[in-house]
Amino acid sequence: MAHGPVSDEENKLWLNDMSLLAAQMKRSSRYAGIEYLTVRDDADDKVRNAATKELRDRVQAVVRNGQTALIVPLLLSYGGIEDGMKERLKGLNYCGSINEAVSAFGDLLRIHDTAESERAGSVVAGRH
Repeated sequence: MAHGPVSDEENKLWLNDMSLLAAQMKRSSRYAGIEYLTVRDDADDKVRNAATKELRDRVQAVVRNGQTALIVPLLLSYGGIEDGMKERLKGLNYCGSINEAVSAFGDLLRIHDTAESERAGSVVAGRH
């Protein structure tokens, strides 16, 4: 999950970058699924609400399948996106803290070798 830009055109670029990272993670992990999205915090209410609905719908679909949704902010700004994430997902069952993520899914941090991590990070980090 990433903050995301205001414009639809820029959001497509963010999602493309995130798709590259997600594809790499899928090849290197055993998770049931890896999805990505932007929550568009600074966009107008219509766009932001649609992004919130998409996030909630995806988490609910995972839970309906008997799985646990692990929500990992892509660019965490403490005091920022994680508070919005909690508000958007209020009432849903998900794994959302970094501590929970590390304890429940410790191998998430080992899915890339150093070279791949650096390359993927530079692709995604170009947009914030």
